[in-house]
Amino acid sequence: MQIDREHVRKQFDQYTASYDLSDTKIRLKAEHTYRVAELCARIAESLSLPAEEADLAWLLGMLHDIGRFEQVRRYGTFTDAKSVDHAAFGADLLFREGLIRNFVSSEEEDGLIETAIRLHNAYLLPEDLSDRERMFSQILRDADKIDILRVNCEFSRQEIYNRPEEEFLTSEISEQVLQDALSMQNVLRAHRKTAADYIVSQISLTFGLVYDESRKIVLEQGYLERILDFDSRNPETAHRLQQIRSKVKQFLNKAEVPVSVEEMRRRDAATIAAGTPGKVLMRRAAEGIFKAWGEWPDGTLILCGSGNNGGDGFALAEILSEQKISCRILTLSDRRTEDAAYYEQRAARAGVPIQKYETGRAFEAPLIVDCLLGTGFQGEVREPYASAIRNINSARERGSRVISADINSGMNGDDGSGALVVQSDLTVTIGLMKTGFFTEAGKTHYKELTLAEIGII
Repeated sequence: MQIDREHVRKQFDQYTASYDLSDTKIRLKAEHTYRVAELCARIAESLSLPAEEADLAWLLGMLHDIGRFEQVRRYGTFTDAKSVDHAAFGADLLFREGLIRNFVSSEEEDGLIETAIRLHNAYLLPEDLSDRERMFSQILRDADKIDILRVNCEFSRQEIYNRPEEEFLTSEISEQVLQDALSMQNVLRAHRKTAADYIVSQISLTFGLVYDESRKIVLEQGYLERILDFDSRNPETAHRLQQIRSKVKQFLNKAEVPVSVEEMRRRDAATIAAGTPGKVLMRRAAEGIFKAWGEWPDGTLILCGSGNNGGDGFALAEILSEQKISCRILTLSDRRTEDAAYYEQRAARAGVPIQKYETGRAFEAPLIVDCLLGTGFQGEVREPYASAIRNINSARERGSRVISADINSGMNGDDGSGALVVQSDLTVTIGLMKTGFFTEAGKTHYKELTLAEIGII
């Protein structure tokens, strides 16, 4: 769908002109809208999305808070609990009252646009979203959270929340709000009771950020640091804010700290239990691998094992197909995890050739992606995996480039050891760094190492 950004801006300005732009609430939302739109586009571009998809992400930013203006005119507040759910209200204005046609004439993306706008303030996204709906919803939610941090620094708290400054300076942080923050989760609206709770609620938005680029922007802008430096006159609140600061720092820098295989397994399970489906994590892993390698050649070969590491390969093949890059898959097992089977079916539907690996048979490809054995591997590599690893290493000696997904197949994730290990030009580890990469043995298996952040808690 083609989106005319200049037309959208003109229509947005005409729509907001009917409201009182001298009202701080109206003015801040107009500014917020433009900033969120640009942030959406930046995050989309960081994911290597095509220009039309980046335009769609930008459009979501322009429309996401369209209900805020009428909310303030009718109710005089941004507090949904005292008025209406602003996200649902905005979606209704756009799609039930037809306002969307002022911005775009095509109905092609109406379903996705309505879904993303209606859910942009939801505590958790529902599990039944399509991968594309989830991605665009997450881009919008990240951008919105990032700019809310700015709003809370550049505009008066009293005007935003209709509370006197004295309440912010002297109130306590509620126990439930504290526990939400220390658990590195977004604060539930129902838990907020005091003025200080609203400050913590804004800080906790950081814990909901999904994309690497989003965290990078937060650190660049510095607004989070300004909020964290809030100087409460309440000693208990000051102490609790210090605890929360520590958790925020841990969250923003967590990917840099290597973890054991067992810790990675625990964190992965906790992320899924907290509401992020395994299929979503697998797609994010594949997107991270795709982004990490600059130029993907036609004829890329992906070798997939039986576990979720193989699933990352199937999901990557689907992405390459979407980008019109030819690839093929060799599988080493008939067994699949549920999520891996899901992406194998999607890759097959996308037309990616999938064949069984023949033990001992050499292969050639300009780029080989190793998705054979994951962090769960221990002990001796057995056939047909041993043959495949030897063939990968032989192909690399003949000039093929090699990427290992998450971990070099055959390597112990804790200590880096391994008698037969894939030697990679690039290893893209998923979620968190593993301790094995930084041992003397582990460092011998890769030329370059990078991280694909997928939102592990």
